Amino acid sequence: VDGILFNADQSSLIRYPPQRPEVTYSVPNTVTQIADSAFEYSSVLTNIVLPSTVVEIGDGAFSYATAITSLHLPTGVTRIGHDPFSSCTSLVEIVFPSTVTNIGDNTFLNCSSLGSISWPLGVAKVPDWCFTACSGLTNVILPESVTTIGRLSFIDCIGLKRLVLPSSVSNINS
Repeated sequence: VDGILFNADQSSLIRYPPQRPEVTYSVPNTVTQIADSAFEYSSVLTNIVLPSTVVEIGDGAFSYATAITSLHLPTGVTRIGHDPFSSCTSLVEIVFPSTVTNIGDNTFLNCSSLGSISWPLGVAKVPDWCFTACSGLTNVILPESVTTIGRLSFIDCIGLKRLVLPSSVSNINS
């Protein structure tokens, strides 16, 4: 539809062409899944509006989308795949709904503009390499639901000034 690839019933956005000229895109409310790599390498989009119908974000869905500045995930999203926002170098803010229960590895790898984050309450593990090379990250407060910190989760976070770990954390990997 208008050069954007969907599956037949438009429930999955498969691919948004990376060089489209729009700075804002509103995903149609028929979409329930943002497929693997759907917005990968989008270099112009600064704002993506996701409808409340979206429940799943695929692997690498927004990776290397270098112009996105903020993203509000709708209530209903439960699963976020691996590398979903890696190298989104302009990403300053992300808002998670309380419905998220699973987030894959390399979540914010190399998101150098991300300054702080509110971790979703339903996610018990900070994934492996979650914030690797987030040089702008200064403040992280993890909720009591977190029990595990994954491998290399905060490596090369050279700007990190405050990390609050809850008493529920019982496992911190390398």
